[in-house]
Amino acid sequence: MTEPLPNLRELFEYALALAPGERAAWLADHPSPTRTTLERMLAADAARDAPLDGSFEDLLGRVGEAEPEPPLAESGAMIGPFVLGDRLGEGGSSIVFRATREQAGVCQVVALKLLRRGIYTADEQRRFRSERRALAQLRHPGIARLIEGGVTEAGVPYIALELVEGVPITEHARRARLDLRARLRLFVAVCRAVEAAHRALIVHRDLKPSNVLVTADGEVKLLDFGIAKLLDADDGGDATRTHAIAMTPAYAAPEQFRHGLVTAATDVYALGVLLGELLTGHRREPGDTRTLSAQAHAATPDAPLPPAALRRALRGDLDNIVLRAIDAEPERRYASAGAFADDLERHLEGQPVLAHPPSRRYRARKFVARHRGGVAAALVVSVAIVAALGFALWQADVARAQARRAATIKDFLIDMFRASDPRVAQDKPRGQVTARELLDATAPRIAGEFSDDAQTQVELLGVAASIYRELGDDARYHALHEQQVELARRAFGDAHPAIIDGLLDDAWHASGRNDYAAARHLLAQADPLIRRAGLDRSVQRARWWVIQAGLFTSNAAERAQSRVALDRAIALYARVAPTAPGYVHALGMLAFRLAGDDPHAAEQAYLRAIDAAEASHRRDDGELQQLILPGLAAAREDQGDYAGAERAYEQGAELARRTYGEDHSTAWVPAAQHAWMVHRQGDRQRALALFDHLLAMIPADWDTDSYDEYAREFYAASLAAEGRAAEAIPILEAAQRAYLARPGVDYELRRNRLILGDAYDRVGRIDDARAMIEASLDERIEKEPADARTLLDARERWGRFLLDRGEFAAAEREFSEVLAQQHGRHLVTAALAEGDFARLALARDDVAGAVAASTRAVDAFEHVVGRRDVRSGPYLWLVHAEALRRSGDRAAARSWAQRALEASRRYDAPGAASIARAEAVLRMVEQG
Repeated sequence: MTEPLPNLRELFEYALALAPGERAAWLADHPSPTRTTLERMLAADAARDAPLDGSFEDLLGRVGEAEPEPPLAESGAMIGPFVLGDRLGEGGSSIVFRATREQAGVCQVVALKLLRRGIYTADEQRRFRSERRALAQLRHPGIARLIEGGVTEAGVPYIALELVEGVPITEHARRARLDLRARLRLFVAVCRAVEAAHRALIVHRDLKPSNVLVTADGEVKLLDFGIAKLLDADDGGDATRTHAIAMTPAYAAPEQFRHGLVTAATDVYALGVLLGELLTGHRREPGDTRTLSAQAHAATPDAPLPPAALRRALRGDLDNIVLRAIDAEPERRYASAGAFADDLERHLEGQPVLAHPPSRRYRARKFVARHRGGVAAALVVSVAIVAALGFALWQADVARAQARRAATIKDFLIDMFRASDPRVAQDKPRGQVTARELLDATAPRIAGEFSDDAQTQVELLGVAASIYRELGDDARYHALHEQQVELARRAFGDAHPAIIDGLLDDAWHASGRNDYAAARHLLAQADPLIRRAGLDRSVQRARWWVIQAGLFTSNAAERAQSRVALDRAIALYARVAPTAPGYVHALGMLAFRLAGDDPHAAEQAYLRAIDAAEASHRRDDGELQQLILPGLAAAREDQGDYAGAERAYEQGAELARRTYGEDHSTAWVPAAQHAWMVHRQGDRQRALALFDHLLAMIPADWDTDSYDEYAREFYAASLAAEGRAAEAIPILEAAQRAYLARPGVDYELRRNRLILGDAYDRVGRIDDARAMIEASLDERIEKEPADARTLLDARERWGRFLLDRGEFAAAEREFSEVLAQQHGRHLVTAALAEGDFARLALARDDVAGAVAASTRAVDAFEHVVGRRDVRSGPYLWLVHAEALRRSGDRAAARSWAQRALEASRRYDAPGAASIARAEAVLRMVEQG
C-alpha cells in the first residue's frame, strides 16, 4: 500500500465529527481521490461494531486509497514569475515548493504554496486578491511574510511566502532539551506574534506545531497566517465563518466544529492546546477537560521534567492558564493572545495570575515564593505575621501624617486661588487673574509655608519648576530647580529622587537641544545615584533608559544599542508604571524607530502608546498630536491603509485645535500633515482648501527660525508636485535656512533637500538640482539602512535626474539598486524604477525591452502598498504609451495617453508641465 495521503487522518477525524447530513456537502469540496478514500473509510467505519480507537492504519489498509490525483505542478514549472524548485511539503489543501524569481539580476527565494482548491469565477478571484493584499500588509518579525500571490490560467491560486528554515516548536524544544521556563518564554514570543496579527484584524485559524517554526538562532516564525481564510469557499460576505478544510481538528476550537464565528478567541484556544503539547510532549485529545498536571503521567520522554516533577510544576497556575485558554465558551477564554502572554509572564515572574481565583491565601503564597531567598518557609511566615502587625501600625502613623500634610497643602492651594476670587477686591477686575500670575504670586511662598516639611517643599518646588519650564521661562525654572535640589540634598542626601529627577530632566532637555555630550554627562551622574537609592526597578531608571536610547542613532551599531535601551525602558515601565506619561513616550519612540523597517510593527507600537495615554494619570495631548497620531498615520500610509492614515491625521489636527487653538503654531504642523496627505492622494481641491485655511492662520512675518516652517514646507511640497515649482522654491529655501540654523536635525534637512532639488529640476535650475538631490542621497547612504524607503526614494529621483541628462550607466546602477532593495515590498519606487528602465530602453532603441519594462511598471503601480503620490501613475502611463506607440500598437498607446491626460488635469495645476507632456504624447500617437 502507498503512504497515506497527507493529513488524511485529520480529515477523517473531522468527517466523523460532522453530522451525517453535513458530510456530503463537506466531502464535495475535496478533490476526487481524497473524497473517494474518505467515503470508503466512512462506510467501512459505519459497518463495524467498534469505534476507531487508534486503528486508522488498519482501516485505511482495508479500503485502500483512490488513485492519486494529477499533480498541480512539478519542479521546473513556471508559476507566475516563479520557477518551482524542490517540493518542501504537501498537505490536504496545498503543495509547497521552494521557488525562485529573477528580477533585475537579483534572485529571490520563496516558499511557494499551490492551493488545491481552484478559483475560477471573477468574484472568487476578486476576493482572493483582497485577502492577499490584507495579508501582505501583515508585518511582524515573528510572522513569515506573504510576499505576493496570484491565480494561474488554469485557475490554481498560489501564494509566495518568506522561506523559513526552521523546525516545529515542539521538535525544537525536544532537540534543544529546553527546560520548562525556556519553553514558556518561547511560547510567549508565539503569543506576541499572534497578538500583532489580531491587532491587524487577521486570525490564523490553524495554529499547530507545523505552523510555528523555530529557526536555528532560536527565533519564532509563524507560518500561514490568514492562509486558512484564503482556502475558504465563498462565504457570502460573512468573512468570519469557518470552512471545514480551514482547520486541523486536533487544535480546532469548538466553534470551528459548529461552523460558528471565528475570532481571536479561536486562535487563543489553539494556543492553549499547543502550550499543553509543548509542556508535556503530549497532545490533548479533543474534548479532554483534564488539567495538564492530571495528564502529566502521559508525558513523553521529550517533556522538560520527569512525570512526577512535571505534575508538581504544572499544578496550579499553569493548569489554570491552559484551562482558561481552552474553555469551551469563547467569551471565557483570554480576551486576546496578548492577555494570554501577559498571564504567562506574570507566572514566570512569580506574580499572581488572572487565571487563578483571586484568594488572599493564593496571593500570599505567590508573595512568599517570589521572596523565598534562603529563609526557611516557617520563619518567613512567622516574620511576615510580625512584620504585618508592625507594618499596619506604621501605616497608621503614616496615614495620619499624610492626612495632616494633605490638609496643609489644601489650605495652601485654597489661599493661592483666593487671588482670583471675584468677591475679594484686588488690582485686577474680578476673575481675570491668570494661572501664570497665580503661579508667580505663590511660588515664592512655598519655602515659608512649609519650612518645617522638607518633603512637601521639595515636591511643590519641583511642580512649580516644571510648569515654568513648560511655559518657556527658563530663568525661573532654573532658580526653583536649584532651590529644590539644594533643599533635597541638605535634607535627604544626594540619592533623593528629586535630585535624580532633576538630573534626568536636564539630560532630557540637553538631548532635545542635540547636546548629546551634556546629556551623557548628566546620565553618568544619575546612574550611580539610581543604584544607591535602590531605584533600579523604578520610573527613574526607566526614564534613564529612554534618554540613553535617544543618544544612539547615527549608525547601525548605535541603533542596535538604542533598541536595547528602549526595550529595557518599555519592559520596566510596563512592570512598574504602566500609567506613567513616560511609558507613552517610550512606546512612541519605539514606534518611530520601527517605522522604516516594519510599518506594521510601528503601527502596533503607536496603538499601544495611544492605549497607554488613555490610561495615563497625566496624559500629554501635545505628544499625542505631534508625535503619536502623525506617526500612526504615516505607519498606516506605509502599509497602504490610506483611509486609516487620513483618520489618524485628522485626529491629530483636531486634537491640536482643541488643545492649543487653531491660531497657535503647535496646531499648524498636524493640520499641514493632513493636507499634504490629502494632496498626495490626488484630492487637489480639498487639499488646497485645507492649506488655504491653515495659511490664513500663520502671520505674514513668519519666523523661519522656529519649528513652524514645517507647515509651509509641506504646502510647498504640494505646490511643486502639482506643477507650481516656481512658487514652492522660496518657501523651501526659507525652510532649509531654518534647518541649517538648528544643526543636528539632519533628517529634516535630507527631506527638504530632496524636495527642493526636485523643484529646481522642474524649473530648469540644473546645477542647483544636482547639488541638492545628490547631497540628500549622500546623507541618506551614510545614515540610513540600505533598504530604507526614504533612501530608495532618493536613489530613484537621482537616477531619473541622471537619465534626463543622458548619464545612462550611472542612472542604470541606481535603478538596479532600487529594485534589489525591494525585498518583496510593493513600494512605489519599484514601479518608478521599472518605468525608468523603460525610458532607458527607449533611449537605446530597445522597443521590446521598453514595452516589457513599462508593462511591469504600470502593473506594479496598481499593486503599490505604502506611501505614494498618485501623480506617479500618469508619469508611468505616459512612459507606457510612448513604448506602445514606438512598437506600433497605436490603439493601446492612445488609451494610456488619454488616461494620463485625464488624471493630470484632475491632479495637477492648470498649465502644469505634466499636462503639456500628456497632450504632446497623445498628439504624437494620433499623428502616427
